[in-house]
Amino acid sequence: MKMHRVVAVAVVALLAGCARQLPKSEQFTSTERSQQSLTFDPTGVTVDENGRRLLWDSQRGLVTATAPHELILDTRQAISSAVIEDVVSMPNNRVGVIARNEGRVIDLGTKAVVSRFCYLPGSLPQPNPTPENPQPTLSQLSRSIAFGVDEGRIYVQPQTFQDARAIDTQLGQFEIGNEQPLDWQQMEELEGIAGGMVITKQNRMLIGLGTRIYEYDALGKRWVRGLDLSGRLVSIEGLAIDRTTNSLLVLDGPGRRLLEFDVP
Repeated sequence: MKMHRVVAVAVVALLAGCARQLPKSEQFTSTERSQQSLTFDPTGVTVDENGRRLLWDSQRGLVTATAPHELILDTRQAISSAVIEDVVSMPNNRVGVIARNEGRVIDLGTKAVVSRFCYLPGSLPQPNPTPENPQPTLSQLSRSIAFGVDEGRIYVQPQTFQDARAIDTQLGQFEIGNEQPLDWQQMEELEGIAGGMVITKQNRMLIGLGTRIYEYDALGKRWVRGLDLSGRLVSIEGLAIDRTTNSLLVLDGPGRRLLEFDVP
């Protein structure tokens, strides 16, 4: 179904109730091009180096975005017995996948794991024991993964949990073949876990949280502008850029839809 609707959205506060606000002079203006309905539960979207659009089917694994959704990578070949939260295409026919506490880079030709990384921040908050829970457990969860081709870096945006309570939010940077992080940045303003993330240019990214998309400058460590898609989707579960069509792909996981916009 083709749609041509201009979405002009004023910049809003990063999160309701936050003291910091984005510059009021900045705003997104983007044209919605199309919507694609899906018959399965998707958790990630990406576009490979040949321009092929791919989705992560929570039950089957990596599939082509167009019907009949050819299976590219079985979920059991990614991280066995783990829930894959997102996927990103990389050069040389590789993809990165992210799950709780760890990520992996996989060669789609051989299905071999090229590298893995554990995305625990170097300075974890200290557990806070209570009489009811004298030995609390710390864990990490990132629901998005992105790759910057120019800088050759993998980006994740995890939250640290003490049992079920979120106590920290960060942006981590890794490189293929190195299990140790290159950098960690605090992201106190982002009170949640990004459902999608994509690199637009070197050190610049779009981060999707709920029904909003924010542009972030990782080098300057600042939020640039925001776009509110309330009413257009249920919740962002993935972001990708198709450079062959110069379009931004927004995955509405709960709504089982893939939306396509002009790249802002």
